[in-house]
Amino acid sequence: MIVIEPVSADSLAFATVAFGVIALAWSSPSRWFPLGLAIASLAVLATWLRPLDIAALALFVGPPYLAIRKLWGQNEAAVTRTAIVVIVWEVLLFIYLRKYEWVGDVAWLAHPVAIIGLSYMLFRVIHLIVEAPNLGHLPFGPLKYVTYIFAFWTLLSGPIQRYDAFVQGMGTAGRPELDTALAAAHRMVNGLIKAFVIAPIFLRSSDIGALTSAEANWLDFAIVLYSYPIYLYLNFSGYTDMVIAIARLCGVNTLPENFNRISPETCLSSGPAGICLSGHGSATMCLHLCPSSYWAQRHPLRTIRCWQSAWW
Repeated sequence: MIVIEPVSADSLAFATVAFGVIALAWSSPSRWFPLGLAIASLAVLATWLRPLDIAALALFVGPPYLAIRKLWGQNEAAVTRTAIVVIVWEVLLFIYLRKYEWVGDVAWLAHPVAIIGLSYMLFRVIHLIVEAPNLGHLPFGPLKYVTYIFAFWTLLSGPIQRYDAFVQGMGTAGRPELDTALAAAHRMVNGLIKAFVIAPIFLRSSDIGALTSAEANWLDFAIVLYSYPIYLYLNFSGYTDMVIAIARLCGVNTLPENFNRISPETCLSSGPAGICLSGHGSATMCLHLCPSSYWAQRHPLRTIRCWQSAWW
């Protein structure tokens, strides 16, 4: 029996898929690029899934697609109920599939389903549901939906991209200018070094077992304490550098930056007042304070956008 290993970012298979997609972008008319990207992305995803996982994933992304098609370009007042029902379905199914411990020790959570990238899929699906009434001027169909939700370069760890930016990026796919290609290649090398050369050094030094030694002191404690956050940053930002570089080598320049500002900052959001801490560019963690529950009841989709804006 042939066993297919999951395609991870540090594997030869991932590099093969990436360079295959780049070659497609450089050699074919741009209209074929979304199809090639969708096929490559589904192939990568399939290596992580078993038949039961595929069935669960179909339940997770199938009903939202039907709802989004119904809501696309429609009047917001007429689609609120449908949007809320589908979002509730998605969130509940997400909690079930992820088997969150805070739900409690309940038997129905003991299932074998494991789907990689589910959190990022949820963000993208909710974005489409909420914004569908306002996106009627953009093309939408099965191919664009699959490519947007499952694109291999944003499947594992983002970055999170808006649908309008995705459509714009698909429209510019092709061979980039030489200076853009060289800058992207340089960034890819930097990402590889950060994620797979430097980051593992800090992972090894984050071993808490080092503190059990009788000779351990405050310096050992500090090294263990700070090594793991540094590892996470280097690993995540290195991966992000890699996938943004791959996209730019394909002529897609609309993937947002994840780490263009890494120091916390206070900000004001549009709509209801918000208190925000920016951890990185595309995933701003915010606590939004809606003026009143009456406002939320009268404007449920705007309330969802209030939450959604925390992640864009």
